[in-house]
Amino acid sequence: MPWINRSWHVPLYVTACGLTTSLTPYDTRAFEIDFDFSEHQLKIATSEGKRRSFALKPISVADFYRKIMRTIGKLDIEGRIWPMPVEIPNPIQPFHENVEQAAYDPKAVWRFW
Repeated sequence: MPWINRSWHVPLYVTACGLTTSLTPYDTRAFEIDFDFSEHQLKIATSEGKRRSFALKPISVADFYRKIMRTIGKLDIEGRIWPMPVEIPNPIQPFHENVEQAAYDPKAVWRFW
């Protein structure tokens, strides 16, 4: 799909347990990333049956960014995520540099979802 905006081609969809990218084509296979708010896990699955996950917990944005990039790398997916927030006014810094914000409140996340 042509890039209309930096991330419009990969929206997050509401699921029974949280949010998902839905199936995303990658080379000759596909993968999906699920934010499971009932188990508080980020889950990644490939069309080859490979799976990886990690706990959603209070860590910095920079640590989360590194962790997701490392995890998709273990699944042989070369990920490219634009590192600067673009959907919010006055973003403070790129994801990989943001060590100031580190909140994750499971109860608040569940209520919001």
